[in-house]
Amino acid sequence: MPEKGHYVAVIDVGTTGARSAIFDPQGNLKGMSYKEYPEKRQPPGVSEQDPPMWWNNATFTMKELLRSSKIPPKEITALSVSTQRATTLAVDKDGNHLIQGMTWMDSRTSPSLEPLKKKITRPIGWWTNSSLSKILWIKDNHPGIFDKTYKFIQVDGYLYHKLTGKFVTDYSNAIYGIIDINTMSWSQELADATGVPIEKWPDIHSPGTSLGELTGKAAEETGLNAGMPVVMGGADVQCSALGLGMTDPGPAKATTGTGTFVVSVLEGNPVFDPGGNLFTNPHVIKGKWVLEGAMPGTGLLLKWFKDQFSTYEVNKAKETKIDPYDYLVGEAKAVESCAGGLLIIPLFNFAKGAIHGLSFGHTRKHLARAILECNAYAIRFYLTLMETMKTKCSEIRVDGGGSKSALWNQIISDVTGKPVVVPKVTEGSALGAAMLACIGVSIYKSADEAIKNMVHFVDKKEPDKECLKVYNKMYTTFQNLLMTTYLAKRVTGDITL
Repeated sequence: MPEKGHYVAVIDVGTTGARSAIFDPQGNLKGMSYKEYPEKRQPPGVSEQDPPMWWNNATFTMKELLRSSKIPPKEITALSVSTQRATTLAVDKDGNHLIQGMTWMDSRTSPSLEPLKKKITRPIGWWTNSSLSKILWIKDNHPGIFDKTYKFIQVDGYLYHKLTGKFVTDYSNAIYGIIDINTMSWSQELADATGVPIEKWPDIHSPGTSLGELTGKAAEETGLNAGMPVVMGGADVQCSALGLGMTDPGPAKATTGTGTFVVSVLEGNPVFDPGGNLFTNPHVIKGKWVLEGAMPGTGLLLKWFKDQFSTYEVNKAKETKIDPYDYLVGEAKAVESCAGGLLIIPLFNFAKGAIHGLSFGHTRKHLARAILECNAYAIRFYLTLMETMKTKCSEIRVDGGGSKSALWNQIISDVTGKPVVVPKVTEGSALGAAMLACIGVSIYKSADEAIKNMVHFVDKKEPDKECLKVYNKMYTTFQNLLMTTYLAKRVTGDITL
């Protein structure tokens, strides 16, 4: 057993904010600090973030965490990173960004993609939000910036350069670029086909391996000690799979954050969804692959509902010192299953959503309940798709903000008909990165050993059979409406009367 005091630190940069966390080798969260990004209104299809914001929030939260936890930096053994994926930016040799980061939700594409689809074998959905599609958009629309670019990197590459001075990534993030899935290295053939030279991509390292030491400048800005080992982490979804102890087929993982992410570990070699609704990505565990479905905006819907329609409730929550989200979930608890026939259709594949079945008999409480339920319907939707690819789910392990709600977990169980298992640490991506840090400095020798010591579950929800019967009928409607809404033509933008 590791000596007491061998803590590890994590920087976890997501889509809506950044957090810093400290764990002990038994997987106990010793402290966490989070800072949300300011809201930014953008045109349809455009989703950009300012790269320095990631680092500023990371350094702010780390200093705040060290202050509040009172853990001396000298007792922190290593640092690792978990990040949002496919958010792409161009930088110069010094790591300065030449263009705003295009997030994974940015749907701008390049005409150059069409001929490449005949040359490059990739699942249909990969083309929508890959780093390559964003780089080709930059190449077509900002050729001067493309030529000046030293490296095209993602959020992880930006942070690692700030921490160590190196331009690096791991294969759970590199999958969004010109990687050869057989060798897990950059492909010269793809580089030639796309016109994006290999030298413009960062070096690839395996998760759980040492990248070097924290620089003096980074130490000054974070409050950590210079010379501390920095260990390669991974993409947030794959890190959270590790943080939930998922190394083999059987359990599925459902993360509710900005969106809903459903993941199963594959048996053996990767398989790909011909319909493009599921993604196959490398796990942070070498040689393992995960099958994944993503429904953007489900968790963000609750934030939207809070910000746009819940001013009174938010103020009431502040008066009673209750988290505003807990207050809204409490309202939803007062409404019966299926929210009086009200359905929220989320933004499937970045298309617009819908509110279906609205009547004068519905209240804002019904809307809150319907938002929670649409997340559960999304999870069932992807589990159903996974079953067509012979991936069976024995139980659902949950993490993310939604997993802190007993009601939300019960709804997921009732809608899917599966047991829902709740971990002690609901920030699975941060815990997964902490586990990789422990492996990187030899506190543990393997992922299995880290899981045995660091992953713990504290609750389990079983499906209510009567609720399941009701949800079965509503799910059929949800599934049909989801595809109808996604495929329908809609008027967007400003309309001049």
